Amino acid sequence: EKGRLLYTSVHLLETFEDSDQDFFPGSGSSNHSDAVLNFPLCPLWSPPDMLPHLPRGRLAWRARVQEMLAAVEKFGPSLLLVSVGFDASEGDEGSTQDGIAGLDLTHGDFEWSGKEIGRCASKCCGGRVVSVL
Repeated sequence: EKGRLLYTSVHLLETFEDSDQDFFPGSGSSNHSDAVLNFPLCPLWSPPDMLPHLPRGRLAWRARVQEMLAAVEKFGPSLLLVSVGFDASEGDEGSTQDGIAGLDLTHGDFEWSGKEIGRCASKCCGGRVVSVL
């Protein structure tokens, strides 16, 4: 049924002329429809002038999460299904290039986002949240 599903994503985005080299392949830089909302961030390893229109770092990540949750509240779902990428953690090698992290999230950032997701769920869907890895 149209209008019953909303997909949102806060993710790193780095684009190249050869799209096969993009990080992360297939992730969005813009919204593809009313049902797919992307909130991209520039990786910390990218030179600041590479994607100057994209925010970067943990404070920008928090702002993007707030933007995303506002859109979710507006949509008014009956359930939140959450998948968090812990490779965004400070020091995680899975999101590092040449020793520089893509993001620098701390345990406190993840704790904050969990609380914010819980608040959003309480407002719009009776607190119903399923979280998966």
